[in-house]
Amino acid sequence: MPESLVPVFRALGPLERYLAELYNHNFGTIGCALWVDTDEPLSVEKVHRALEFIQATIPHLQLCIRQNEWKEYVFSKMPEVVIDFCSVRSQDWSPVYHDLFKYNFNVENGPLWCCKMVTLPPLGNTHKNVLMFGFHRSTV
Repeated sequence: MPESLVPVFRALGPLERYLAELYNHNFGTIGCALWVDTDEPLSVEKVHRALEFIQATIPHLQLCIRQNEWKEYVFSKMPEVVIDFCSVRSQDWSPVYHDLFKYNFNVENGPLWCCKMVTLPPLGNTHKNVLMFGFHRSTV
């Protein structure tokens, strides 16, 4: 999109500009994990639909960072709605969680967040999953 046509949500404030610059140097991702134990396997499709709902209702999850015609960094609505989600089966959730802090967000097109679902081996009749969210620091 030509810079003069960037639809501006709002300009980044001083702290957000600082945090966006830190992200350019591989610092500034926030991660959190949600442990989900269920009686039946957790459906990847249901999780994806839930993430679509969450993104549609929270405006900050629909943003990217672009430069306007004056070369100022601004939050802009993503040109195309994208859900950055993947699901893996693993014995250990921790490598996926640690990888969130090295995650390379598509800052110019968004989204500025991602979700990784790790399906762990069942424990008895309990299905264990970990939903891990990574957020570009300037969005939180």
